[in-house]
Amino acid sequence: VIDLLLYAVESGTGVITLYKAAPAAEETPEIYAYLKKNESDGKYYAYRSVEDAATETNKILHKPTSLGDLLKGDFEGMIEDLELAELLNVTPESEGALLALAYGNKGEDYTVTDGKIVMLGSAKPRTIADLKNDSSLFSNLRLADVLKIAPNDGSGNETMVSLAYGKEGKNYTLVGDEITWLPKEYVEKEVESALFDENGKVVSGAVKNGSVWSWTSGEKTYETKAVGIGIGTHTFYAYEVTDGVASETPVTYAPRTINDLKTLDTQELIGGMTMESLLKIDVNTSDGVLKSLAYGKEGVTYSVSAEGVTMLPITYSYDESTDTWKDENGKAIDAALIADLGGGTYEFLRTENGVPYYAYATGVSAATAYPLYDAHGNPLKFEKRSVSALKSENATEVFNSVELRHVIAEDKNDKINLYLLYGKENVGYKIVDGNVVPLAAPHTIGDLRASGGTSILSKMREELTISDILGDVSGNRILSLLSNATLNNLSDQVNQLEIVDVFEDDIYETDHITLKAEWKYLLIDPATGAVGEYTINDMSSLTSNMKANIANASIFNLNEDFTLGIDTGETSFLNTPLLDSKLQELVENHKMTPERRAALSGKKVGDLTIKELFDYIPTMFP
Repeated sequence: VIDLLLYAVESGTGVITLYKAAPAAEETPEIYAYLKKNESDGKYYAYRSVEDAATETNKILHKPTSLGDLLKGDFEGMIEDLELAELLNVTPESEGALLALAYGNKGEDYTVTDGKIVMLGSAKPRTIADLKNDSSLFSNLRLADVLKIAPNDGSGNETMVSLAYGKEGKNYTLVGDEITWLPKEYVEKEVESALFDENGKVVSGAVKNGSVWSWTSGEKTYETKAVGIGIGTHTFYAYEVTDGVASETPVTYAPRTINDLKTLDTQELIGGMTMESLLKIDVNTSDGVLKSLAYGKEGVTYSVSAEGVTMLPITYSYDESTDTWKDENGKAIDAALIADLGGGTYEFLRTENGVPYYAYATGVSAATAYPLYDAHGNPLKFEKRSVSALKSENATEVFNSVELRHVIAEDKNDKINLYLLYGKENVGYKIVDGNVVPLAAPHTIGDLRASGGTSILSKMREELTISDILGDVSGNRILSLLSNATLNNLSDQVNQLEIVDVFEDDIYETDHITLKAEWKYLLIDPATGAVGEYTINDMSSLTSNMKANIANASIFNLNEDFTLGIDTGETSFLNTPLLDSKLQELVENHKMTPERRAALSGKKVGDLTIKELFDYIPTMFP
């Protein structure tokens, strides 16, 4: 950015004169450059004179990189500007993790058009500097981009879609390919004087002032505003507060990231996954236990037709004679959970999948069944059972004791499936002649419902490896190195990846022993002369190596390794034998050690380092 004071436009030629800011008010400002718009491309080019600008000749050009730039220490900046896509040879067909690392979020930072990557808006491809300066670059990669998955993309992998996006209708809505992230809803339980978040947990530190709840989480402050259609005041959106002013837009859900695999609790991360997708249940499933687990009670919560399973509207029945309400199962509703708002409108506090919310019946005037609506006035339907539904307080001991292998179809080719049923391979089970042989008591539904670090899902994040989850990862360089990582330690494992392992094919010659020239200067530790064990977080060490190794390399080596094009023929100056007397002069002037002098004895000028060359040349003149 140039600190400009003013500019002038010359009529007729359209030449713009730019002036630098004057040091003092009375001084004449210094001319910075002359600009002229090129009509063919619409860009403004800089010139050194009015005449050049008027005729659009002798444009001011960027200066090419020279050996002098290297000597001035500019090489670090040159390396940092290298784009990751170029370094990693990323194409639209590359793995999702590489695409996201190199270009950002698809649809926001870039898109693919006609088989080519096209950056959007002001987004730019990521560089080595970005990777070096932003430690969250990998952890913030979106799971959807890493997995190359999207809702309704035809993959049929609803479990992975749920992991990457959450639950449709709760976390997001989908119209065509357009995803809209929905606001998070908070519910106030008056009977408990507490505010609950979208996962059914009490919001820590939330305080109510009038009709507004406020709380602080981390370094951010939030406050609520009621939502709905005027039939209830206990459902809220949250708004971030900055300098005492609440945002105009509510807090919404967001795409899941790799970091979320570690930071989100199990219920939020996979609690929304439906048992239908996890258990691979459909209309043709004959096992009634599975259908009940996935959908509830047939005829009450769902119906089955040739087209598939249809979830039914939620209705409550009103008995006018006793002024009581009954739920969908015919059970009387606790009066403490009902509020008569007047005008034939009733409010009910329900809990589904462990999350409380308010439902409303309107136009109540006689003893009959009434459909329920949410705080926005939308009709409510029963939801397909999710993983969170298994945490219901109403689960019985008998239900908890049912072995999962009698509920979930066993799939010997799915390590996640087998982990859910038996635990870790060779600990909870083993495969013998193609059959699963339990080594311990098979998991039960109660085991699946357990919370904390002992739950199956928590232990799965700790014990099940990336190779177990994704299958064969040998075709991907990075994933193959992470094959033994778990979801819990994935971030640490990524940070420990050594550069020589990740980029082996780019670093070594075909013999897989000899370093390629450009990598030699980066990876060899100048202190030991050996290849250092550097991770992707050690870019500062690599640039330090580069500086030191260039400083210690001979002119001959630099010319060969970096193809500098310096004449090294027999008659060239670099092939001139070094004079011992001149080397001794350098020693006496403390510009060279005796040991280095001895090492250079009988060598040529090209065997000197850059510094030694500039020290040696003056000794040749009287």
